[in-house]
Amino acid sequence: MGAMKLIPSILALFILGVFASVGAKDASEIMDSMFQNQYDKRIRPQFGGAPVKVAVSSYILDVYNIDEKNHEFTAQLYLRQYWVDGRLAYQPPAGVKNIQLDPEHAKKLWIPDIFIVNERKSLKHELTVSNEFTRVSPDGEVFRSIRTTVTASCKMNLKWFPFDKHLCALEIESYGHAASDFVLEWKKNDQGKENIGVSEGAGGSINQEVTDIRGRFSHLSFGSGNYTRLAIEFIIVRTPTRYLQDVYFPAVALPIIGFITMSVGPLQFRVLLSTICMVGAIIFTALLSVEMPKVSYQTALDFYVFNSSVMLLNVLLVNFILYILHKPKVSSSLPTRVRMRQLNGASDDAKEILPEAEPSEDFNMGRPAFTSRFQELAYNACEKSKFTMPFFFVLFNAVYWPVVLIASSFSGPDFLLTEDHGS
Repeated sequence: MGAMKLIPSILALFILGVFASVGAKDASEIMDSMFQNQYDKRIRPQFGGAPVKVAVSSYILDVYNIDEKNHEFTAQLYLRQYWVDGRLAYQPPAGVKNIQLDPEHAKKLWIPDIFIVNERKSLKHELTVSNEFTRVSPDGEVFRSIRTTVTASCKMNLKWFPFDKHLCALEIESYGHAASDFVLEWKKNDQGKENIGVSEGAGGSINQEVTDIRGRFSHLSFGSGNYTRLAIEFIIVRTPTRYLQDVYFPAVALPIIGFITMSVGPLQFRVLLSTICMVGAIIFTALLSVEMPKVSYQTALDFYVFNSSVMLLNVLLVNFILYILHKPKVSSSLPTRVRMRQLNGASDDAKEILPEAEPSEDFNMGRPAFTSRFQELAYNACEKSKFTMPFFFVLFNAVYWPVVLIASSFSGPDFLLTEDHGS
């Protein structure tokens, strides 16, 4: 009885195996029949007729290495293409919706000659096999997907650095086919928008964040003809936290320390402290310039650091001028000859002794004695600067921060690109 119960199951497995072997055989025959003598991969589909339409979609795996120094970024993505090649249409076996071509047959296929216009370097992934595949539907629709990593150029406007944001793009275009032969278009998703997927966690680097990814379509005219171009646009916003801690905080602290030196301790000590602060600012600026992007214009960060250095230089000059004005003058009287008798009384030796200058009672305290009107004016200006320089530093910050934060928020790509992306 037990054996009798197993017979239906065995028959079902046998039938499924037969159908599977038949289906596999049919698929192999279909692939062989696709590329017979009448198929020439050098000739585009619909040659001599309407242009072939190639739809493109993408799935972004990661965006990283956003480099403002070299004006480039790196993206890893799946680039997917869809087009119809009527020469590949076939009668599908039962239960078969499409056939995936093996690498040998895929090499015989006509494929769109698209390239990334602003590419600097790219990588085609080969581990553990070539990361690409091609599927053909019964009506001749071809679906090709490839995984690639692209480093592309991106011209960045760093005027508001480190509160800047940028529009970077991967620009896709046919290399040799004009719009009369080849039309690129975005494959739409269920919402009618460009079908661009994004992997969770794909979003920039430590200091920058990708806040939006979108598609754009455009027509271009060159000497060789009119072309269609697609672009995957990345909105990149910098996170300024590290710069606030590592750059702005020292740039604020050093001038404040300099202002304190103008009112603490003797003048020699003030000059020494302000000199140390100035040297520290020079070293800080030199180290900062190594890390900052090299541009021909001044960024918001450059302007702030420069202003802080100027404040410190003024503090040093004020302390030094006050030191000079308070410094006692050495007497210019002629040296006197003092007769000194040796204790043994053998002879007299005449020795010339210069009298030592006695410190002035006004040195480091009170108003010094002025020898000219200019010295008095310089002294008054230096004394007032103890209050005016901190005031102007506070005023500078009160103007700088609102201007930079507000202006940078209105100068980004979301306001520069107002055209319809589907046009």
